Amino acid sequence: MAEIKVICGAVVLKNNKFVMVQESKEYCRGEWNLPLGHLELGEDILKATIREVKEETNLDIKLEGLIGIYEHRSRQGHNIVKFIFKASVIKGELKFKEGELLDAKWFSYEDFDKMPLNKIRTKDIPKVLADLRKGQLIDLKMINLSM
Repeated sequence: MAEIKVICGAVVLKNNKFVMVQESKEYCRGEWNLPLGHLELGEDILKATIREVKEETNLDIKLEGLIGIYEHRSRQGHNIVKFIFKASVIKGELKFKEGELLDAKWFSYEDFDKMPLNKIRTKDIPKVLADLRKGQLIDLKMINLSM
């Protein structure tokens, strides 16, 4: 049965590059994605984003603003709603958990622009990066977390 899934993630920037992770799941093996994951029951989107980025990259981050909210249908037929934030690194070295991911790397915008579309996990990632380049972030104070 199809579901609605809420995903939280970030474009994590350092030295004008951003982190991407290479998927190991069978249906998307080898495709590159932003570090992100599912919102857990009772968790707010800010804490979920920080947790997911840490789990996938070993980086502690500071969220700087919301780039946007994006929606698409997954390959499994689910409606996906993504909250994607701009973030900077507080501390940590880029590492990934073998078995969960194939790789994690820093990409320049030029590196990403040269990547074939079939190597990108979802087709909204170029839109996310374009929105980030416009510099129009939604202030984190605008997100009401009154759970």
